[in-house]
Formats: sequence, C-alpha cells, structure tokens
Amino acid sequence: MLILQVTPFEAVVGDANGPPAIPQPYLDADKTIVVPSNKDVQEVFALRNEWLTQEKTHMAAERVRVLNQMALFIVWSWALKYVGSITIYENDGLCWNNGNIVQCKERIRNFLRNEFNFFFFSNVSKSIPNTLPKVTIIDCITGETYLNFDDTDLNIQGPSLCSTDELLQEYTINELKVYLQDERIRLKHIGIDEQPPLNWYSFLPPFPKLTIVPTTEFLKGGPLTTCEPGLPETSVAYRRNEQFNFKMFLNVLSYYNRSQGKESSISIEEESHHYSTSYN
Repeated sequence: MLILQVTPFEAVVGDANGPPAIPQPYLDADKTIVVPSNKDVQEVFALRNEWLTQEKTHMAAERVRVLNQMALFIVWSWALKYVGSITIYENDGLCWNNGNIVQCKERIRNFLRNEFNFFFFSNVSKSIPNTLPKVTIIDCITGETYLNFDDTDLNIQGPSLCSTDELLQEYTINELKVYLQDERIRLKHIGIDEQPPLNWYSFLPPFPKLTIVPTTEFLKGGPLTTCEPGLPETSVAYRRNEQFNFKMFLNVLSYYNRSQGKESSISIEEESHHYSTSYN
C-alpha cells in the first residue's frame, strides 16, 4: 500500500488564511457608510488573482507529482511477480476524482503508458518483453473497474509480435489489481455520509503486508482494508520524509525483508521476470 498526500498551497506559502478578502462597505464610529475606494478594491483583486494563479499552478504540479508516483508504484509492483494487488490512498482523490473523470482516466493511462514503455524499452530492459501487463484499477467506493490497462495501451513493436496467435503462444500476461481510495471511503462505508451498500466490505482491498508513507507530515486520512482469517493483523510500515523514487522502493523492500527475518538485500532482476533495473 502506498499512502500519498497532496501538499496544500497554503503550506507552501506559509499562510493559512488564504487570499485577501474583498473589501466590503462598513459603518464607521459616526454611523456613516464607508465604501472602499476603487484603488483599494483593485489592489486586493490583483493580490487575489496572483494568489489564485499561483495556487492553480501549484495544484497542477502536485497532480503531476502524484500521477508520476502512482504510475511508478504500479509498474514496479507489477514487476514483482508475487504481488497480486496494491492499494493507493490519497485523501483528496486529486488524480482520479477531481473534475472531469474522463480526463482523469486519460491522464492515468498516459502516465502508465510512459512508465511501462520506459520499463520495457529504455535502459531498464534491453529486449522486447516476454511478459505483458494487465492492470485493473478498481474504485473502492463503488467496487467497479475504474480503468483497464493492458498491452494494447503500449507501443510494442517487433518481429515476434506479428500475429495474435504468436502473441498468445510466446507471451505471458501478469495481472495486477490496483485499488484507489480517498476520503470518500470513510464517509460512505462508516456510515457518516449515507447508508453504506450491502456487502460494502467486499469493495475493500486485501489487508496490506506492507505500507509505504513517503512523508512524516500529519496525514489527513487513512485507507480502509479487509482482513480474512489467516492473514496478518499488522502491516509493516515504512514511513520516511523522502521522495518516492526507485531508491526508496528498494529500501522499502529491503526493510520489509529484514522485518520478516529474510536477507536484507533484494534484487529486482531476480524478482521481476529477470528484467535488469537501472533506475537512478
């Protein structure tokens, strides 16, 4: 499980009050109505426009950052052959439940396409892959499939991909389920928002063996999971104020192995279908 958090613009500028308020008429001590001058109003509007423009730019950058980290986590988790499902939690749902849902899906698809293509055809893998992805992204609020991503979304070319029959004979499909969660999961399923649907717990992802939190900031919310008999009741947590990148991902896997009494070193080349890795 990966828990991401969007940094609000107020935290960046160090001002929790937001943009300046628009001047309003008021009564002075003599009960006279004082109307703000046009100059004062124009100055405030200029400050508000600057604030809102910077905020919009900041949130666009945060969206790109979260999308990139989502895509990286999905690709790297897919490469680990023993991982069947993962959960991504971001309290605001900025990248999948904000504005135009069609645009949100297309952004996620594009980021996944870029990262899988890089994984297969750049410095990560030197040959055409013999294992292809099938990623199913699930909305935990409805339990419905949010997005499907497979080899048809990749720019795969090569002489061994001449026909569908050859593809089916020579290539295997590795599947990964991705559960998306945001603050709606608690508002709906705990009953704060409305009556939860029957069997709502069936929409929840499996209890994670490992939880990654690349921040030490106070978290605004947290995910919900389900636990079946025989599964662990605690999750190994790795929480550091670090950028989520490949180095951190390797550190997480080593940390998890050590917590399980295994050797600390881990090779993605051995654990991910024999792909050599060279992320920096």
